[in-house]
Amino acid sequence: MKKYDEKPEPFYSFKQHGVIKTIYVDPEVQSIKDQFGKYRDAGYKIYSITITYIPNPDRDYSPIEVNRFFRSFYWDQFLPKYLFSDPKWLKKYKNLQPLIYSFIDEHEPVVRKQQVDFNKFNYDFAARLHHHAVIAVPPQLCDRFERYIGENTLKNIHYMIMTSYIEAVDLNWIIYSSKMFRTYRDQFQFWGPIDNNATNGINSYHEYAQAT
Repeated sequence: MKKYDEKPEPFYSFKQHGVIKTIYVDPEVQSIKDQFGKYRDAGYKIYSITITYIPNPDRDYSPIEVNRFFRSFYWDQFLPKYLFSDPKWLKKYKNLQPLIYSFIDEHEPVVRKQQVDFNKFNYDFAARLHHHAVIAVPPQLCDRFERYIGENTLKNIHYMIMTSYIEAVDLNWIIYSSKMFRTYRDQFQFWGPIDNNATNGINSYHEYAQAT
């Protein structure tokens, strides 16, 4: 076990937004990373889901609003209609539910010019919000999930999705996905199996396969 006064190792991420190097990792984020590591060791595959939303021309969405979009996409549409293809999946196959954490991130700012006087303007640099999610998928569902790997495969699933990208990732992607964690600590969402046991539900797939 490392002592608190030891210098932590830097994390690197060579992903779509460039090289990320950070020394400090929030203890809660590290705990999430460790949790995903247990799922990976139990045979789950780790993927990232990046989603941006169709903008409102008059204002920026709040964290509560974009979280509502994500929940509507994932919980109301993706799980019952696409991954499980069963509206009663929650009663039948709860133990096969993937573990997912979704983190809010900021786009480049949108600049809006507002006239406040005859010859005076204010400039609003509000940040647009999107999601980076990390999902651990049980091996029994990977073939179904991997149908959606790639760019913009989720656009037809939810009306608010502007772009999407899914890829297989390593555990360090959690560090990148949660880079705004301290800003939006109270707004991250997660869903998972009944008891968050990494091996829970693996043997339930035989019943699931026969039913589908």
